[in-house]
Amino acid sequence: MKHLQVIWGKLSLSFRVMVGVGLVMALVGVLLITNIVRSDIKMEREQFSQRTGELLDSIRISISEMAVVGDYTTIRQMLRTRVTDSMLDKISWVDPSGNVISEELQGELLVAPKWFQELVGISPIMKSEAIEVGGTSYGAITVNANPTYVINRLYDRFIFGLVTTVAALSIMFAMIVSITSNALRPLKSMVAAARRIETGDYSVRIEPGGSREVREAISSFNSMAAKVNSLLALQRKLAGRMEEVREEQNKSIARELHDSLGGNLTMIKHGLDTLATEAGRDHECQPKIQSLLALSESTLQLARGLTSALRPSMLDSLGVMPTLQWYAKEFSRMTGISCHMELCQGVTCPKNNETAIFRIVQEALTNVARHANASRVSIQACLEDDHLVLEIADNGVGLPSQQTANGETRSLGVISMRERAQYMQGKLDISSAPGYGTTITLTVPVNQRGTA
Repeated sequence: MKHLQVIWGKLSLSFRVMVGVGLVMALVGVLLITNIVRSDIKMEREQFSQRTGELLDSIRISISEMAVVGDYTTIRQMLRTRVTDSMLDKISWVDPSGNVISEELQGELLVAPKWFQELVGISPIMKSEAIEVGGTSYGAITVNANPTYVINRLYDRFIFGLVTTVAALSIMFAMIVSITSNALRPLKSMVAAARRIETGDYSVRIEPGGSREVREAISSFNSMAAKVNSLLALQRKLAGRMEEVREEQNKSIARELHDSLGGNLTMIKHGLDTLATEAGRDHECQPKIQSLLALSESTLQLARGLTSALRPSMLDSLGVMPTLQWYAKEFSRMTGISCHMELCQGVTCPKNNETAIFRIVQEALTNVARHANASRVSIQACLEDDHLVLEIADNGVGLPSQQTANGETRSLGVISMRERAQYMQGKLDISSAPGYGTTITLTVPVNQRGTA
């Protein structure tokens, strides 16, 4: 029983409604036909017995009139005529001398099936009655009534009623199915819209339709979707503003590192170079000076690296595509992971979008270096149908299936990438399987001039 409940629960609402309505209508049809057939059978049984009695009386009266005058030839002709009645298959008259005059006729064939004959339950009737006129006996008349004609007539009416009922119920069922489908169509639209919202498309709306309750539900759904869309737009705006502030801070810190700390370190390095020259061959000072020179050089390189990490200067001067090429080469040099690039040229972006695209690629490559255990990564960027499509794919260990089945993840890096994609009114898709690497696809809308 539980298995049937589980199977029934998995069926669609429209299918369950159609099955339920079909079963109810089938039951109604069976009850209707059964009552009609029972009523017809009862009436035909009574009429069959009554009609047999009437035929016997009619034949008895005719024979008595002819027997008085001894017109046996006319009696025989009359019997031959009367036996053609659809209900009779034999008529016998025994005259006062014991002579038998009988006429019989092969009746029509029984076409009704056996189960219907048993259901009708009408048996052949044989009735006899003595013929007397003025106290004188003129023998006896016997008629055999065959119910074949009655049963066939009942069966024809049953078939006609069955066909008519099935046709009527079919038309009613089709009308109910059509009405139900029209009533459930808005619900299907709501399900489709909910699935689109689940994928991140919060701009979806449903056309009002259906009953008053369904229209109210659709109105509430559209209102909810509009509010969610507004909240997400506000969230994207705030996230974009926070990103701008963060990048401005990074730019300011990078400028300070480059101008102040970098300048000071450069001056220290030059001073140490001068001191090393003046010290000449002083064996005691030279090792210390060389150590300080090496330390100042490494600190200067560290400051330059921090400056580039905070905000690559070429991002402002050359744009995102050349910066991605430079960063990919640096990534390959630092990690030993082969990095293949195919980037389209001529795509210009607003500064905020360029920064967001660069940060997404930066975070993706950082994840490859930390978690993927990959030996190769490819970065491809191209324009497709007014969209910039950027793909980062590696040949690493991939992600567990549960982390990519529903798009949910606890990784702060992935969350930040998705937020940056939403800020650009784009989307970020992640496809992966254990042992087959990971592919991150960023899709950002661009205008006709190739500006993201």
